[in-house]
Amino acid sequence: RRPISLFSVQLSLISSTMVTVLVMCDWENGIFGAVPSDEAQKARGNAMRLLDAARRSSSGVKIVHVCVRFRPGYPEMASRNKFFQPFCVGEALTLEHESAAFINGLEPAAGEPVVVKRRVGAFFHTELESICRALEVQHVILSGIFTSGVILSTTRWASDADYRITVVEDACADPDSEVHRILCAKVLTTQADVLSTEQVCQTI
Repeated sequence: RRPISLFSVQLSLISSTMVTVLVMCDWENGIFGAVPSDEAQKARGNAMRLLDAARRSSSGVKIVHVCVRFRPGYPEMASRNKFFQPFCVGEALTLEHESAAFINGLEPAAGEPVVVKRRVGAFFHTELESICRALEVQHVILSGIFTSGVILSTTRWASDADYRITVVEDACADPDSEVHRILCAKVLTTQADVLSTEQVCQTI
């Protein structure tokens, strides 16, 4: 359990006057299905609570959805890319395929931008940075599938770009629960505030 003093500091940072964006990462059928069911459903439930809180936020939290979608035949995918090769089979994660669709309960609402990516990180060669700059975002909240993938990569990039970052630990999941635990406890904390859904919902 985190010390009360540190918890108070983290809450203060989130509830400050910084412009905040909630980035919902890779909540797609084909990626969600790679996580063990119990853990995936728990993270999904927390992500739904988080998304609802952001939509009702009185502080004007922005919301952006990020997803992986390739063109048919995967012209964007190099054969050397080890991470995506297991996913890119047949037509999986192509533009119109069911595996690329957002999972039930976490679909974008009208007016919420959808950013398409073709690599692991949410910022790499995408429109996310342009959107964040246009909105004058200073604080990025992350929820998503593959803590060891999109969450880690996006945190690294956002930190180098000088954003304040919050990772919502229980609104993220990974195929390996131990990897998720270690990343949240010992790695992501070096560049982000790692908080629970309940803690974040109280402050946005």
